[in-house]
Amino acid sequence: MRKWRKFMTLLLSAVFVAICVVAAGCGGSGSGGKVAYLNYNDGSSTGKKLKAEFQARANAEGINVDYQDAHNDISAQIDQLNAAIDGGAKAIVLLAVDSERLAPTVKRAEDAGIPVIALNRSVEGTKSLSVLSDEKEAGRLQGERLKAVLPQGANVLYLQGPADQSGAQKRFEGFKEACLDQRSDITLLDKQDGDYSKSEAMKITAVWLKLYPKIDAIVCGNDEMATGALRALKSAGRTGVIVTGVDAKGGALDAIGEGTMLMTVWQDVKGQADAAFDLVSQIMKGSKPTEGQVIPFKVVDKDNVAQFK
Repeated sequence: MRKWRKFMTLLLSAVFVAICVVAAGCGGSGSGGKVAYLNYNDGSSTGKKLKAEFQARANAEGINVDYQDAHNDISAQIDQLNAAIDGGAKAIVLLAVDSERLAPTVKRAEDAGIPVIALNRSVEGTKSLSVLSDEKEAGRLQGERLKAVLPQGANVLYLQGPADQSGAQKRFEGFKEACLDQRSDITLLDKQDGDYSKSEAMKITAVWLKLYPKIDAIVCGNDEMATGALRALKSAGRTGVIVTGVDAKGGALDAIGEGTMLMTVWQDVKGQADAAFDLVSQIMKGSKPTEGQVIPFKVVDKDNVAQFK
């Protein structure tokens, strides 16, 4: 009888272990059979909206998603990506903290047969399916407008996003090619890393206003910095300075409507999230999509700002 009880105990233990393996880890944090959604920062306005739009679609269609937030920590995101790979995720949606440093781990996912969808930010040198807007186009649209409206001999300042972020670099490159390279009379007085932050932009602009008596435009890599620059200008009582941004966020839209900001560039965040989810849905149904999608930017100014509020 004791031998029989021992045999049954061992048999039940073996069955339990087998069930756990099939379920990708009894109560563990593995992503087996799930979609892993790895966000660079849930706290950023764009990251927050992308996640909310994607989550709404996933909830509506009953797709199981494991959401992770790296808080802009590249080491944390590499760990999260490795965990998703080791957990056997069905697909990985990646909003990269650092595209270059993540590339080797993305390649590891590809080698494991796990499709990676690079959302909002590309991962260079990989086979990931990119769903994003061309960041260079955003800067080009700013540059084309300023090329047309800036006076002869204009002085310009540029507030860039994080200097080590490829999207921020591309936005400046687009502006430079469309404006500075086209008009040699325009002087770029300075370019500073404003970290996509309103408070940082306010500090930098306050210093600029003391250093430069003649400023014709402050070009900003996003609307958070643009609204920070506007606040610094207002505090200093400085008028007649053109301000532009990117993203078409609430404060910037209000400023355009009031006439204190020239323009912004609308980034279709919902379009990006929907396109990424559509790819995930195809993967979950057994398809193997081979192409990502580029979601276009659009200029927002006083003529059409009401459409975006």
